[in-house]
Amino acid sequence: MLWVPHVNCTSYGDGIASGVLGKDQLKLGVSHPDQLAVPSISFGLATTIETNYSKVDSDGMLGLAYANVVGAVNEPFILDVLNKSGLSHLFTVWLDPEPVEYLNSGGTITYGSVDDLNCGPVIQFENITTVGTYQYHIDSISMGNYTYNVTSTVTQDLEAFIVAPAVFVKEIAKIANARYDKGINLYSINCTARFPDLKIKSGSVVYEVTDRNLIINLGFNQCLLAMVPADGVMSTFSFGIPFNRQYCTIFDIDERRIGFAVALPDQRTTRSYGCKRRSKFHPDQSTTFVDLNKTWETISYGDGIASGVLGKDQLKLGVSHPDQLALPNISFGLATMIETNYSNVDSDGMLGLAYANVVGAVNEPFILDVLNKGGLRHLFTVWLDPEPVEYLNSGGTITYGSVDDLNCGPVIQFENITTVGTYQYRIDSISMGNYTYNVTSTVTQDLEAFIVAPAVFVKEIAKIANARYDKGMNLYSINCTARFPDLKIKSGSVVYEITDRNLIINLGFNQCLLAMVPADGVMSTFSFGIPFNRQYCTIFDTGERRIGFAVALPDQRTTRRRTSSTKSTSETRSTATTGSTVTTAPKSAARLIMTFALIEVIILLPLKPSICSV
Repeated sequence: MLWVPHVNCTSYGDGIASGVLGKDQLKLGVSHPDQLAVPSISFGLATTIETNYSKVDSDGMLGLAYANVVGAVNEPFILDVLNKSGLSHLFTVWLDPEPVEYLNSGGTITYGSVDDLNCGPVIQFENITTVGTYQYHIDSISMGNYTYNVTSTVTQDLEAFIVAPAVFVKEIAKIANARYDKGINLYSINCTARFPDLKIKSGSVVYEVTDRNLIINLGFNQCLLAMVPADGVMSTFSFGIPFNRQYCTIFDIDERRIGFAVALPDQRTTRSYGCKRRSKFHPDQSTTFVDLNKTWETISYGDGIASGVLGKDQLKLGVSHPDQLALPNISFGLATMIETNYSNVDSDGMLGLAYANVVGAVNEPFILDVLNKGGLRHLFTVWLDPEPVEYLNSGGTITYGSVDDLNCGPVIQFENITTVGTYQYRIDSISMGNYTYNVTSTVTQDLEAFIVAPAVFVKEIAKIANARYDKGMNLYSINCTARFPDLKIKSGSVVYEITDRNLIINLGFNQCLLAMVPADGVMSTFSFGIPFNRQYCTIFDTGERRIGFAVALPDQRTTRRRTSSTKSTSETRSTATTGSTVTTAPKSAARLIMTFALIEVIILLPLKPSICSV
């Protein structure tokens, strides 16, 4: 069955979309034993989406209307969900009361009941005035000394702005000292502006919306008044996110009414700009958390400086699972400061795999703590998905306490660690085509995106690969489809080979880099990162002070198709935590499927980092 917009719907929200309809089991929310699973739910599969929608940071839209509008040809989604789940025809929307930032309106939908975790007691129910809509009447609306004293119809929705009569918006803008921009039909405003509450009267109840919820922060010190003048002269309003951040909305479909309750602060987290997108850990909600009364700091590492306090608690690696690795009294870092450039990194923290105290640590290395308390051998295996390298798309598996025999071939050879406390070993030579760097060299095994090598070596490899040096970046750009000989690394009688596909980093938009960066100085040292690890599993045998290698096999869990899209069909966003899975591994090991950050950092920013300020 085709799904197309209704004839009267020329544009809705972020643009026009069309496609086909299908049915399948639908699960709402993240994976959880009590997750709401609904059978045979109809939904639309988009085949065309207007291009302006591509800038919206979402994978689709969730239909909460209870009548067929906007091109629907099937039972309304919300009724379908509630009916097939055996739930009351009622749902609650809570939005995080944090200051409004564009496209940053996280919240919770509670299906079938009032949300008593995030919402206060119900203040009042307003009767729906028109069947099939979320509309009701208010008596007046005011700010300061100005009152719009006309009985008005309000539509309750989740738009970013309050839509109101032009004469009303103009008066509110005067009070808030906002400036009209004719080009966008919106009002710009000082981001720190202060003005009286907006008061909405219905019967004996007055709802109040504060100034902080009437300012939309676009970033870069640019803000808008969260009101837009409506077309025409009708006395109608649309209360969107500004109102919903102040009040939970209870949509009671059967009783044809809408209720409101004060929206409580997020019960799960405190936050700052640097932590805005992070999962978070609340020490006060754990009965087993111990404050170690110690601080930690990274001097400058990877994505920037971080610091905080140390604590201990039970640690579980991966998502909830019967065989999940649960460890008592593991030390980890709770970030109280994260440098702002880290806020652009799509991760919740860093997982420490070094086995010596480096980078500001004041406690036992995380990996040794895990292996000791897990009763596991002092050994772990890192496998990275051999798929072509894409920036920040380096999924893989860590197997604790054992060699990974699912994703890795037989061990080729072990290399002795040359310096206690490091992951360094020696190689005899390294070559490509007719060029050989015939010097015994020290290699550090890590998980950086690039191979770091002597400048003279990188220059020769770039010539062979036809890569072009960019002085500003100190990197080499390269054709994304370039083909050149394998990189060969000789150690004793063994030769490790890295193919050209693992030596090209695809940044998207047909822009690629050679996965090598010239090192400072003239020392004959290398750092083998992700390009090597996509070709070979790395076995870090800290007990025997050696590093082993095995061929990395294709992903045994899935076949996959890469696209240029930045979105995925699952929510595996975190570099070290969110969306990870644990399965039982051989020899009493524990396997953690995740995406990786840096291997050398030994401080574990919390699996759900807390109290951040930057």
